[in-house]
Amino acid sequence: TINLPSSITEIEQYMFFGCEKLTSIVIPNNVESIRHDAFSSCSNLISITIPESVKWIESSPFVNCEKLAEFRGQYASSDGRCLIVDGELVAFAPHGIIGYNIPDNVTKIGYDTFRGNSNLKSVVIPESVEYIAAYVFQDCSNLSNVYCASAVPPQGDDGIFANNASDRKIYVPRESVEVYKSAQYWSDYASDIEGYDF
Repeated sequence: TINLPSSITEIEQYMFFGCEKLTSIVIPNNVESIRHDAFSSCSNLISITIPESVKWIESSPFVNCEKLAEFRGQYASSDGRCLIVDGELVAFAPHGIIGYNIPDNVTKIGYDTFRGNSNLKSVVIPESVEYIAAYVFQDCSNLSNVYCASAVPPQGDDGIFANNASDRKIYVPRESVEVYKSAQYWSDYASDIEGYDF
């Protein structure tokens, strides 16, 4: 564990990357920003509280934190499993979760957010999501069911569903199957896209 000095205003990128024995940390109330991968691969971090002073969190600050089960404080979702900043889902606490419904107030899923979560088997992406950044679900090796409720394919980026389960299916509204199959980035997974009644 560590108590940071109150003079710190930013948690820099990679500041605690790979600190495998870190289980808890107190973020001072003067911290205003948390950069990408600041706590990535802290494999024993259990929970973290984001103080109200934080105004900005970059995507993927908690990738590969397998035991992370809860966010508290600023930007935490009602179930404590996500950090959502101005509609962007920037972090996910994966411990013990096999299936997850992304909250309805999310409009963007940030870079790498679910990457490497080998426990995740099913995910529901709500209609509200308009953009999915690169590598969001990459290396989720057991992800076999993706439900994307929007009739209009969210804009995407490289490798969204790379290296999922070999039998992975992407379910979309029946009337939108062909639209998804021809949409940029979604077309990479055309053979896995099927219609579904939401």
